[in-house]
Formats: sequence, C-alpha cells, structure tokens
Amino acid sequence: MPGKRGPNYPAFGLGEAILKAQKLYEQDGTARTAPDVAIQAWGYTTLNGTSLRVIAALRQYGLLESAEDAIKLSDRALAIILASPDKAKAIHEAANAPAVFGLIKQEFSDGLPSDAAIVSTLVRKYGFQASAAGRCVASFRETIELEKATVDSDIDVRWETSQPPAPRRDAALDRQPERQGATRVMLQWLLADDGVATLTVNKRLAPADIDALKAYLDIVKQQVMLTKTFPPTPQDSPAEP
Repeated sequence: MPGKRGPNYPAFGLGEAILKAQKLYEQDGTARTAPDVAIQAWGYTTLNGTSLRVIAALRQYGLLESAEDAIKLSDRALAIILASPDKAKAIHEAANAPAVFGLIKQEFSDGLPSDAAIVSTLVRKYGFQASAAGRCVASFRETIELEKATVDSDIDVRWETSQPPAPRRDAALDRQPERQGATRVMLQWLLADDGVATLTVNKRLAPADIDALKAYLDIVKQQVMLTKTFPPTPQDSPAEP
C-alpha cells in the first residue's frame, strides 16, 4: 500500500521563494496576474505539477495572494524584495508561515535532532512518504538558516560608494608579527572590477577557524542575495572637482 501524502509543505526554502517573488515583481510588478502568465517569470510555459508547486510554495510562505482567477504579490513579499523597514519582520513571518514547519518545531521544542530523525518522525507520525519528508526537511533547514542569518544575526551588508584602496597585486598572503609577538595573518585577494578583499586575523588559523569563516561568508552571501541594489542617483554621485 502506498504511503499517505502527508501534510502540505513548500517545495523549496524561503530564500528561493524570495528570489522567485522578485522575478515575478520584475515581470508584473504589483498587478494581479493570471497564473499561466505569472509562471513565465520563472521560465515555465504551462501550468503543470512543477509550476503549480512553485505557486503553492510562495502561497505557503505568504508571498502570494489569490484574487479570483489571478495571483499577486503580498505585502509581505513586497516588504522583503523592496527592502522596507519591515523586511526582517516579514522574513520572520514568512519563515514561520508553513504549518508543517510549526509542526516540526513543536515536535522538537527542546532542540532539533538530525535530519534523519525528523524524517523518521514525519513518516511514522504524520504519514509522509520518505522522499517527501526528506524534501520537506531540506526546505525547513534552508528556511531557518535564512531566518537566523537575516533576523538574529547582527551582520549588515551595506554597499559603500567610497573609493576602495588600491589592490595589492604583489602578494596573496602577507604575515606580519604584532609588536607583542602575536601572529597576524592578512589575506588579500582580487575581486571583479578591480575590487580587493582583505581579511586580517590576530592568530594563526586553525581548521576550525576556516569553518567558522566559511559559515560567516555563507551568511553574508544570503544577505547579498536578498539585498536589492540600485545605481546611485545623480544627486548621490560625488561632485566633480
């Protein structure tokens, strides 16, 4: 006997849902749009199982509203993709909107176990098929990581307009001792458009430090993906000398 379908769950994490909401905004703005037209923003040409799952996921996060035979972006979606002052609140609400995510948090209120343990609970207790439970847990993990990065983290990605320092092209790694005898590690590497990144650490790097820095950069990447940037307006441009 085939397993029960189980509760509905979003087919992907909140980060991807926000990116799809942004593509719909770029195509149709805030207008009501027929579903068969809206899906063109995501590269689909027909309403089928795959494209309908995208619509369903955005609805579960509260990023889409339905009106008769049309859909439109919700105020929550607009707050996120247009970077309003309520963006963090909107992301928090979207991350907690899918009912199945609340169910998982309730089941494991003392702390989340491994993915395998969550999948097992969804299959045994809530009638999920194993493959569906695995996809649900993947969406859940991606979403709570994004929520943590955006709402709980004090990392704030800002685009600076000041002139960056000239890149150091003569070295990729420069180690200099501090006056007190400590080791300072300076890493520099070139970015696109003659940009330069510099990382200075006041100790010798250990493998665990590299893992911590990678996790930090993953958070920054999430923030950058959700930051809508615009070219500076003429009045913001520096005056000619």
